Amino acid sequence: NLLELLRSEFIQHEVAALAAILGDNGLALPFEKVDVLCRDLKLSNEQRGSLTWISRHYRALTQAHLLKRSRLQPLLIDSASHAAVQLLAAQAEVESALGPAVQACREFLSQPPEVRDPEPLIRGDDLLRLGLHPGPQFARILSEARSQQLDGEIKTEQQALDLARDLAS
Repeated sequence: NLLELLRSEFIQHEVAALAAILGDNGLALPFEKVDVLCRDLKLSNEQRGSLTWISRHYRALTQAHLLKRSRLQPLLIDSASHAAVQLLAAQAEVESALGPAVQACREFLSQPPEVRDPEPLIRGDDLLRLGLHPGPQFARILSEARSQQLDGEIKTEQQALDLARDLAS
């Protein structure tokens, strides 16, 4: 199974190959342990960061077709996601149940950058103009507005401002 994955035409990224070598056991390790292993192997900071990212988020990507856009988008805009999607595609050659997840990832990644990661409808300055005071609620309001924007529940700045007012009250 591992040899099939490593020989796969889908694994062209060295980090994806390293993740395949770790396999299910390695990907099940806590990401902190993967980070230590990468340091012990003297991998570059970029390789270590990518492999740690994969160990932290790979399982979520196996369910990409079931995730709301607000959950999938933060995963797939990370640079390490490309290696993870390559690994996912290679594993889908062996485990066909992963096919829908690969398709969802590829569809997302094929979109133009402004669609994949649109500008937020509102920012902290907008909340200040509403008369809100900086604090923990800022992050909660901005996060909820962003999630609803990505999920298509709100589409305009005015809708985001209305949501912010509702959440603040």
